[in-house]
Amino acid sequence: RHKMSRRQVDRSVLDRRVRPEEEEDAPGGPEVYTAVSQQSLVPSVSDPSLWMISCSTGKEQEMVFQIMNKSIAFARQGRPLGICGAIAAQTKGRIYVESFSEPAVVEAISGIRGLLQYTMRLIPIQDMTTVMTVVPSKKPVKKNEWVRMT
Repeated sequence: RHKMSRRQVDRSVLDRRVRPEEEEDAPGGPEVYTAVSQQSLVPSVSDPSLWMISCSTGKEQEMVFQIMNKSIAFARQGRPLGICGAIAAQTKGRIYVESFSEPAVVEAISGIRGLLQYTMRLIPIQDMTTVMTVVPSKKPVKKNEWVRMT
């Protein structure tokens, strides 16, 4: 192993780091960086599709756990389901399954009680980001109430 002193590590980190003054002088500036980073967050055609399935209200987490357990069990048997993930977003009574193909989603949700298979619907690419947007809930602070300061 190569051992470096603390000063050498600090110096190498500072050498690799781009300073804000240098970033403004660079052609394109910081606007290009933010536009590129924002564009990389938007789903594209090559990303897996998102499918919405209705379920009983309040059972969203349970349904996601059942789908993921089924996916693990099938993978251990050497027959992967072909789904990328299952999500219980903030919408009540709905879960989302991520997959490249519709038959994989149908196989993943078949046999799971509580899921309404006939309500399965493809989410358009432009709406995928709104599904995953987290809206923090802010409660007003009342008098004589405990609060957490972070």
